[in-house]
Amino acid sequence: MSLKALSIDQAVVLIGKRDAGFPDPPWNPCKKILGLTVLERLILSANQAGVRDFLLVEPGEFHKEGHLPSPEKDKRFRKEDLHLEQVSLSDLPDFVHQGKVKNRFWLFDSDVVFDPAILTDAGQDDSSPLRSIGPGIQMCHREMFPGLVESLLKHGSATPGPHRQVESRGALPTAVLDDKSRFCLKVASREDAKRAVRYILSTGRTHEDGFMARVFIRPVSLMITKHLLKLNITPNTMTIFSIAFGWLSVWLIGRGDSRSAILAGGAFQFASILDHCDGANARMTFRVSKLGSAVDVLGDALVNFCFFLSLSLGLYRVDGQTIWFILGLVVFLSLVLYYFNIIRVARSAGGGSISVTSASFYSFTRETEGKSDRQNVRGKLERLASRVTFIFRREFFVTAILLIIIFVGTKALMVMVSILFPLQAIYTFDRARKRLS
Repeated sequence: MSLKALSIDQAVVLIGKRDAGFPDPPWNPCKKILGLTVLERLILSANQAGVRDFLLVEPGEFHKEGHLPSPEKDKRFRKEDLHLEQVSLSDLPDFVHQGKVKNRFWLFDSDVVFDPAILTDAGQDDSSPLRSIGPGIQMCHREMFPGLVESLLKHGSATPGPHRQVESRGALPTAVLDDKSRFCLKVASREDAKRAVRYILSTGRTHEDGFMARVFIRPVSLMITKHLLKLNITPNTMTIFSIAFGWLSVWLIGRGDSRSAILAGGAFQFASILDHCDGANARMTFRVSKLGSAVDVLGDALVNFCFFLSLSLGLYRVDGQTIWFILGLVVFLSLVLYYFNIIRVARSAGGGSISVTSASFYSFTRETEGKSDRQNVRGKLERLASRVTFIFRREFFVTAILLIIIFVGTKALMVMVSILFPLQAIYTFDRARKRLS
């Protein structure tokens, strides 16, 4: 979600040794947490919340140790709306004379992990020249910058703020979690790092998650994501693996025998889990891209098409009855109508933009799979279709497919989808007609 409405676009990040009473934390700042160092995550989180210009105040030896982000090596730090400027303590007075801090600015400790939405809400409040947002984050007016520089030079190291503020901040907790589950945490130990991982992983859950996603798909996908991030696996790589398992399920279900069908159901289920992993990976590592979204949407649609066509071909291969071809054709035409209507709505909302069209495609798909507005549904057939929309939530649907294959068989699955898919297509057509009218 874009958070560009924030009114504060400058930040001062204090890097290095602590002042008296703040011993060096037993935590290596180069060590990554879910694919990013704490400092990298701080910068990208603040940038997502609308901060464009970062002044990284550091001891002279800090950059040599490789602690700072490298725009040359990581394209996430080469964006047009992200500017990093590194400065040593001795050069800070020049920034005061040049007046580079022109408005309100954020004052960050370099060991803070937080939810960008915390900055969004706090940035709208201009009632106080100094406001503590959470552990290691302060909102300051520009008039405070000269005093901050004077304090830094006086103490000879990057302190969390002017000395009188250091003492008052000592009583603050190391973590804050508000009523909306938005977090702010200082990472000063291994225990803090583990807690940061839990908080960050919690952002992988969404309010749109259904029952099956909450109790099974999300926990499993987040566990997998956690371990794959340690291997620096990118979201696009996860998408490729997801599509590969989807096509494996297509090939297996087309073989026709019961053993292959069960393996196909398992592969289809695992593809769905990996499909959740790539999105969570992209959001947690700030790698959301237009190409990734488009490939993800297109890959899912093609796998769905081919899986059920292959299912009908596999059944025909086993017993040679043409009824499976007929049911396969019904499912195919239903899927064509379903995706045609979703694409119509997505293109209308996207206006030619790939990213907006992909987002609209996903949004309308989730809308048609979610709780329906049955009061505005006309006709008995449309009303019946609206009552079974929950079945088509992918996390529920793929699990149901696996269970049906195991306990009932592929023939029963083919009959069921040949009834349910036309209902889904009719309901989607009705929703699209109302949306476009």
